[in-house]
Amino acid sequence: MTLDLKSALLRDFKTLFESRDDHDIILKVGQDNFKAHSVILKARSKYLRDLINEEYFFARCATLEIPHISPNIFIICLK
Repeated sequence: MTLDLKSALLRDFKTLFESRDDHDIILKVGQDNFKAHSVILKARSKYLRDLINEEYFFARCATLEIPHISPNIFIICLK
């Protein structure tokens, strides 16, 4: 039996994204709030990595505002 680790990892990340369990950051975009995991955001986006490193103060859960993007577009970016 061959184990497809890539598919399993993608499935696990999708589950984590959908459940938002253990999130450590909230991104405020317009009037909407998105719960997320800073380590994944920093790994996937230089813009968010720079923003989080600049603003994130190791609180249990930080809130960052993301200006100049609509919530609908932002959810597509998160996915």
